[in-house]
Parts: sequence; C-alpha cells; structure tokens
Amino acid sequence: MSVLLVVVRSFRFGNAGHRALSGISHTLGARANVLSSLGAWMDTRGAWDPPEGMSLEEWRHRGTMGRDHYVRVVYRGFLFPFGHRASLIKITERKFHHKLNGNPAYLRQRMFIVVREPERSYPKTGLKTPSDESYDRQWPVVNIQITTLVTPKLDDPQLNEIATNTGQNAFWPRVNSNDFLFHLIGEDLEGNEGLILPVIAPGVSHVYHLYVVRCRHRDELRRYLADRGIATMIHYPVPPHLQSAYRGLGFGKGHFPIAEELAETSLSLPIFVGITREQVRMVTGRIREFFESAAAGREEQ
Repeated sequence: MSVLLVVVRSFRFGNAGHRALSGISHTLGARANVLSSLGAWMDTRGAWDPPEGMSLEEWRHRGTMGRDHYVRVVYRGFLFPFGHRASLIKITERKFHHKLNGNPAYLRQRMFIVVREPERSYPKTGLKTPSDESYDRQWPVVNIQITTLVTPKLDDPQLNEIATNTGQNAFWPRVNSNDFLFHLIGEDLEGNEGLILPVIAPGVSHVYHLYVVRCRHRDELRRYLADRGIATMIHYPVPPHLQSAYRGLGFGKGHFPIAEELAETSLSLPIFVGITREQVRMVTGRIREFFESAAAGREEQ
C-alpha cells in the first residue's frame, strides 16, 4: 500500500484562459436549455481534451428554474511520484433532509479520485552517470499497476494541500483524516512482481480469518515453503463457474478471466490466534529467499 500525492494543473479564467478555451476540440450536449425570467432550466454536459495550462475536462450541469441540483466537475491530474493519469471529480448534489422540519433540500458536495491510467511502464534507458553507474539501477522499477481505481469520498483537499495556496491543485488524499493508501503492484528490472497483499480500507481494521496473498509463481512458492516446513493452503483452487455443480450453465475456461486468475494466483499463508512475531518473521524471510533465489537464477541464465 502506498500514499500518493495528487497534482492537478491549475487554470484560472482570464485573457489567456479564454484563448485556451477557443482552441479546445470539445463535445457539448444539451438535453434541455430553457431561459426564463425565473431562471434557467438546463440539463447539459461538456467534455473536452484540455490544453496545456488547463485542468477542467468535463462539466455536467442540471438545474431547474435557476436552482442547481446536480453538478459534476472533472479535473485532469496525475498521481505523484509515479505519474499515473487520474481525475479529481467534484459532485455537488441537492438532497432532501427528511429529519429536518419542512424537509429542506440542501446542496451536498463530495470529491473523489478516479485512476485513468491504471498501469504505467518505465522502459530501460541504458543511460549511465559520468562515473559509469546505471541510471536504471537507481530506479529499478519497469512497471507499476494501481489496482485501487476509485477512492472513497475524500476530505477537503484545501485542508491537505502540500504547500500554502496549492489547494486542490496539489494535495495529499485523505479519508476521515487518515492518509488514503493506494494498492500498487510493481515489477522490477528482473521481472519480479513479488506478492499482492490484502487491501485494507482506510479507517478500518482486518480480522484476517485468512491471510491470502497473490503471486504469479504461486505453485513454485508453495513448493518452496513446503520443503522448508511451512504449510499453506489454496482458497479456492477452482472458480465457481468451472465446478461440476455449475456445468449445466455452459460456462467454460475464459468466460470469467478475473476469477480464474484469482484461483491460479491466490495462496493462504499461515495465520492463527497464537502465531508469534518470530514465526511471522520466519515465514516472510523464506518468502524473501524465494524471490531472491529466483532473481539469482535468471541472472545466471
């Protein structure tokens, strides 16, 4: 799990802003747009590829008789330090308060992040420092995949800006005053992806009835641990659509690739009420040895 910084390119309206808007290749649609002396009735949406210096990429607006009741604003940005493209989405929506006298309808606002580029690659450059050291070795990651594609409702970015007056242009994403952790899968220069650990939602704790990790070399890792006296389990080796009880539905291999990948990569590590820290360190140490020995074997080849 990793804390990522959100960076959104700022944009302010002005002469330069209007010039930028005039060059946008955009799509505008309106299901309703009626003007009256009592206010506008509108149901509109605009989406475009923002030019340099502008972050606004979508605007959805619904209002009745001059009263806004749904506005969705999408800002383009990226996640630092790995550079994955992401959007900061702000939704303002009018909702009734049934528990208050008169059943009033107030505007409520929420913000969240959607990852637009889940996977990003960093190919080898072959460049070296003046002292003949490899730049690639200083950044030994060739691919990073973010599996957390949507965040929960975020705390106000204005309260978590990284510097004075950066606001939502550059902020730490937090949920309930806690840093929001993105789940990442990294691949190093040797092709190691390591383990995919269980995801923990912010503000809660896990009971860990099972401790299930995922590994593309699951069977090899399981044999390696078994040879060293560490028992593991697979929950569950056959996905439901491939079990005999569901054969009559006509599903076969390839119909549910995500379920099949989970069945092929999941491994339950030892966990029980009386497990000690020493035992945990012993298991993690053997897992580390497995990946180190696998990397060494590839280097010899």
